[in-house]
Amino acid sequence: MKIWKTLLFVMAVSFSCHRYLEPGEKGSYYAYINRAEMAIIKNGLSDALACYRNAFRYKVPGFAADHYNAFKVAVLENDIRFAYFNATHLVRMGFCIDFFESYPLLKEAPEQWQGLIALSQQAQHADRLYRNALDGMMNDDQSARLEGKSHPEINKVDSLNYLKFRKLIEQNGFPAESVIGIECTENMKGIQPQPYDILLTHFAQRRFSGVDSLMDEALKQQALDPYNYVRIGAALGRKKRFLPSPIVKIGDGYYRGKISLAELAEINANRKSIGLPSLEDHIEKILYRFMNPDNGFRLFTPMDVIFDLSEEMVDAHFVKIDINKPVTFQ
Repeated sequence: MKIWKTLLFVMAVSFSCHRYLEPGEKGSYYAYINRAEMAIIKNGLSDALACYRNAFRYKVPGFAADHYNAFKVAVLENDIRFAYFNATHLVRMGFCIDFFESYPLLKEAPEQWQGLIALSQQAQHADRLYRNALDGMMNDDQSARLEGKSHPEINKVDSLNYLKFRKLIEQNGFPAESVIGIECTENMKGIQPQPYDILLTHFAQRRFSGVDSLMDEALKQQALDPYNYVRIGAALGRKKRFLPSPIVKIGDGYYRGKISLAELAEINANRKSIGLPSLEDHIEKILYRFMNPDNGFRLFTPMDVIFDLSEEMVDAHFVKIDINKPVTFQ
């Protein structure tokens, strides 16, 4: 009888999330993560919980932001086991134990709570030497810019950093969260950007040889998430392929890009091929975040701001939207 109850529960969880997949869409880490986030913005937390459970069947540990969101959902749904599942993975990556102090649900399992504290006090699995090397490169990167050095001097710093970066990857692999760990923000409300973030952005802006293939391989190995892949990759001329920031603010108005249905289909196919949600889903998340800025979840919802664009250029390339209404493409 207990076996049948377990099977029924697993089937119920699976079907609960499966209905959030698009017709013909196969289950995968990214597909289930996207469906979980869509369930969150539609206030379907039980469905979100089911989708996160399915997602982590494909990738464990998942990306830190996904464990963070899954933890939040588990707490809201009073699911202590799944809350600890995600908290444990976050702590193993280096997340601060202090963050979890404000969640009474965890204290309802004293043994597990003490185990989480003990885990946080142990030597982390992260490669601190690797992280420290990246932090040092970041300091050089920022110092060169903040000190107002000349363009040739900044270019020299970036070039040296890129050589060091490539060598580190050859020796240790891409600096994924599972390799170099994560760190809390000072206010304990989020996760610090990874030290490679700005470095890789500057490498992409310089169009250094091999940076595109480096990013492609990191994406393939699920060491770099698709959102950051397209955000950083925009500097490589890939922006039109994926439209990582589909909503822009121009003056006091909000706009989407002017694209045909054929272009929309091509963009969505490109997005799907790397694990991104459709443009329509992404826009829904952005509008949700805009209308609910303190929602407490970590959703990738960029919104570009453009200044000094002529009316002719705006009319030629953008369509004005009402942020209080669904965005449509015709």
